[in-house]
Order: sequence, then structure tokens, then C-alpha cells
Amino acid sequence: MAYSLSSEITHLVIALVLIHDLVNGVAFLASGALPNGLRAAGDARFTMYVSILLIIVIRFVLSIAFGIWLNC
Repeated sequence: MAYSLSSEITHLVIALVLIHDLVNGVAFLASGALPNGLRAAGDARFTMYVSILLIIVIRFVLSIAFGIWLNC
């Protein structure tokens, strides 16, 4: 009640939070077990390279998606 938001904005915020929660739930499962298992096996360098590469690629793809395709 602190902010006066329209009903359309409220529905968009709820949708974005739900999308974030679903994607985060799935991504957390994949990003937690595999790297920790590889680190425990002594292969920390591979997990570091993969995580850096994926962060760069995902940020690039999402930047293109939001900037060009969605006209944000």
C-alpha cells in the first residue's frame, strides 16, 4: 500500500516474480549440484571457465533479446 500502482502494473509485477521464481528454481538445481560435484572431484578450473563463459553468453543473448526484439 506504500505505492500507488495500477492494476496492470500489479499483474505485470506478479507475472515477473513468478517467472523469476520458476526459472531460478530450475536453474539453481542445475547450477548447484554439478559444479559442486566437479569441485569436490578437484576440477575447479573447468567449472570456473564454464561459469564465466555462460554468464557472458547469457548476458549477451538477454541484452539482444531485451534491446532489439522487445524494444526495451
